Amino acid sequence: MGRVRTKRLALVAFILCFYALPLLSWTPSCILVYLTWDQDPSTTMHVHWISPPCKEKACQVYYTTDVSKEWTSKDAVSQGLPNSGYILHHAELTGLQADSIYSFRLGDYAEVFRFRTMPATLSRPVRFVEGGDYYHNSISLAEPITQQMASQDPDFAIWGGDIAYSCSPFTFISEKSRRWLRLLNMWQKTMVRSDGCLVPIVAVIGNHDVVGRYDQPPSNAVFFYALFCPGKDRCYRTLDFGDYLSLFLLDSGHTADIAGAQRTWLEEQLTSRPQVPHRFAAYHVPAYPSVRELDAKKSPDIRQHWVPLFEQYRLPIAFEHHDHAYKRTHPIRDGKVDQSGVVYLGDGALGCKPRGSAKNLERWYIAEFEVQRHFILADLQPKERSLSMINEKGEQMHRYEQQVAPVTTP
Repeated sequence: MGRVRTKRLALVAFILCFYALPLLSWTPSCILVYLTWDQDPSTTMHVHWISPPCKEKACQVYYTTDVSKEWTSKDAVSQGLPNSGYILHHAELTGLQADSIYSFRLGDYAEVFRFRTMPATLSRPVRFVEGGDYYHNSISLAEPITQQMASQDPDFAIWGGDIAYSCSPFTFISEKSRRWLRLLNMWQKTMVRSDGCLVPIVAVIGNHDVVGRYDQPPSNAVFFYALFCPGKDRCYRTLDFGDYLSLFLLDSGHTADIAGAQRTWLEEQLTSRPQVPHRFAAYHVPAYPSVRELDAKKSPDIRQHWVPLFEQYRLPIAFEHHDHAYKRTHPIRDGKVDQSGVVYLGDGALGCKPRGSAKNLERWYIAEFEVQRHFILADLQPKERSLSMINEKGEQMHRYEQQVAPVTTP
């Protein structure tokens, strides 16, 4: 009994140290800046920044395509960032020129940043990076692969959940706010394109982004909602890029039910976009896990409620995460390999320790499997797309190509 009690006390001590104690080794000295989108990325950009309250000077964003001419200003919304002592500001810039580089600065701060809007059509190739399960143990594990992503000059990045590992499974332990600040600081410094532009973030929620993990209210994902869905009461959404790309960004049972309202909404979104050539779903928990079992938490629900919609509306690719490995499935339809089916790609191993073994390749639906940190590099053109698995050394381990299918009515 004494050994059991000692082990339990040690476990409690570890949990308290990992989740409850503040991280005092790093504090932002000025501002952290990051970019997201709520509306068409060809004409908008949502600028966010975090500042210490004692140094707060920024209440507007100033932006221009030509620094020698007059700058346009936009007022920001400011609010306290919960449990951190910092202020979060954000302003959505609208009416922008497509496929254009903008310079911007924040209030009285001298530093000038840059971003690039997306094209309205596929007049040029579009490139993005995708991955999840990011800042797990050490920022030193997340930074090298971030450098590799930046070297690809992506137009944007999809974060597939379990982003900062800031939340405990226990609802009585508060979220670790400093992990978000440390990650965003690294991202701002590292994820810069060769033209000097910051790379916008498209984020989906994961279980480690929510206090309590699953079936929780949005108030238990305070930081995710404040950082990526300010003012909203749900985080599932569609992001449409001009006439060529739609992203269906889903909540795999963390702050919204997989069935019910989210399923109804998903069908409406898929129904209304059959003509879009490039359509992807992104969510955290996999329908077809590569390491966990098929009956692992939430996976059966996704196969029951979302997968039939993916198949009915001929979604080509679904990005999945959570299992800390790389996988690509065969195309799947009606529970078997079918060339007209959906390919499930990813499984989330950006900065975490990867899991699994060669035995995972034995599953009937797995076409490729690797136990490596990685990201997906996606290149879109009018008639084709390619998706490559790039490891933390920058090596292309796998490449998958698809032709754009003609528009069909379900």
